[in-house]
Parts: sequence; structure tokens; C-alpha cells
Amino acid sequence: TVHRDTEFQEVQQKRCEEVRRSFKDALEKITDLMLNTYKFFETHPQDIQKEWRLYAEKLDKRVEEALKKAVKTSLQDLCKALNGDSKTTEPSPLFKIQVDLDGTKMDFSPPMHQLKDLLQHVCRNMTLTLEDMPRLYEHFIKEKSDRDQQKKKELEDAGEFAAANAIPPPPDVKSKKKSFFEEISKDDDCCIKYVKDVLRGFHSCATKLGERLKFWNSSYQPIVSMDKDQFIRRYQKNQKSLAVIGSDIQRYKEIQREIQMEDPKVVETFIEADFTPLKDKLTEHCVEWQKGLTDLLNDNARTEMNKVLEYFEKTTATFYSPINDM
Repeated sequence: TVHRDTEFQEVQQKRCEEVRRSFKDALEKITDLMLNTYKFFETHPQDIQKEWRLYAEKLDKRVEEALKKAVKTSLQDLCKALNGDSKTTEPSPLFKIQVDLDGTKMDFSPPMHQLKDLLQHVCRNMTLTLEDMPRLYEHFIKEKSDRDQQKKKELEDAGEFAAANAIPPPPDVKSKKKSFFEEISKDDDCCIKYVKDVLRGFHSCATKLGERLKFWNSSYQPIVSMDKDQFIRRYQKNQKSLAVIGSDIQRYKEIQREIQMEDPKVVETFIEADFTPLKDKLTEHCVEWQKGLTDLLNDNARTEMNKVLEYFEKTTATFYSPINDM
């Protein structure tokens, strides 16, 4: 599917929200499982507690590897969509942009820098979703402490102070590990190198489209940058001949035909560029040039006709005037 930039952003935003909900559901299930399992080991001595901690760390490591794989796969899919598979397939268009005329400036809509920002934003969001997944052991301790304190309060409210005092105070656990987000977002193998590939593919595509836009600028910029009214007034002042003005009108007709013959759509790797808006506005400029020059011809013809009529009027007046010196 070919997307406009806003459409692609909306699709990615919805997908990130889905992933966050999935992470939240998975975390709740893992936490409940750990809490229920720990009930069996809770009263055991320190050596058993140590083994439990090792078990929780191994579980945390498995989750980290799974998250790395998820991020890596997502970035690989994006790279493939932008750059294709060099061994088998070429990339298909993913983004649709337009080429338009803003005043006298020909440019892409959205501009290339905005599309680059979007791709960087998408890559970053793939890792930002990891912020919803805390380290498992630390989260387990926090959840257990919260539930113990809630239970203790309920026992105290019921007057069962002995049972309430038997609940141990929450342990002071300071995080020693980087978060999943901090660890994975800076990992070269599963993240950074693919982000670089995404940007490399973008720069290659943007350069090719920039060359195409440069062709349009070099070919057709004069018809939009030149002041039409000032040009017509100069022709009128210099009393350009019918042949010169007629030649200019024909030239703008030829340029109009050339514009209409240009490809309205150009595909470079993952971007489909629609030049139709630019073609339409350049065609309008050609029509305006032809109209201005045609109006000048009409004005010149009217001026010459008025001179002829004035000559006939003077000659007629002279012919009918009385002869006094015969």
C-alpha cells in the first residue's frame, strides 16, 4: 500500500498503541505467574531465595532477547520496504508525495526533510514502546511490596495486628540494570545499524528525486520566475514586431506541449512522486504568457487601426472642406 506521510504516521501510531497494550497484558500475566510461584518459596531460607533471584534474572534475560528480536525484525522489515532485497526483489513504493509550485519555488510536498523526520520518528517509536516493559525482578519486587502493604493495611483495619506485623517491610531494591529501552535502543546489532540503513536508503532515494526536480527547475523555471507584466510592458515600450511576438507565443505553446508530455509520475525505490500538480501550474503559466502576448498583439493592432481611422477622418475632413484659394 502506498501512503501519504500523514496516513503512514497514523498507521504506525495505531500499531505502537497495539504493541503497548500487548506488552501491558503480557507483563500482567508474567507478574501474576511470578507472584503465584513465589508463594511456594517465600518462607524458604536465603540460599533458596538466591536461586529464586537467579531464576527471575534468567526469565528477565529471555524477555530481553525476545524484545531484541522483535525490534530487530521490525527494523529489518522497514529496511526491506525501503531498500528492497538486493538478492531477490526491488522495493515497492511505500510513500506517495507530490511535486508542487509554491510561488516560484518547485518543491516536494511534504518536503524531503519532513519525510526524513518521519522515518526517524518511526524508528525511534519502535524502541520507545519498550519503555512499557520494566525489568522483571525489579517489577516483581515492587508489585509484591505493593500487594503486601495493601494486605497489611487490610489486616490492621480488621484489628489483626499480629498478622499484619508478620508481613515483612518492602525491601529497598535499587536498579542495577539498564532498562530494556536503554539496553536495546543503543544495541548496534539489533537496532543502530538498521536505523543507519534506513537513513542511507532515504538519502539515496532523496538524491535521485532531487536530480529529477533539478531537471524541472532548469527546464521550466524561467516561465514562472520572470515578471509577466513587466516583460509585456517592455515589449510594448520597445514596439516589438508582430513576428517577434508571434514567435514568443509559439514558443510558449511548444513549452506547454513539452510539459504535458513529461511523465506525471516518477518512482524512485520506495517513493512515488506525483508531478501532476506541478505540471498543471506550469501549464497555467504558459497559458498566461500566451494570453498576455496575444493581448499585446490585440492592443498593437487596435492602436494601428485607430491610427488608420484617424488618418481617414482627417483625409475625409480635408476632402469635404471648402476650397478658398482657387
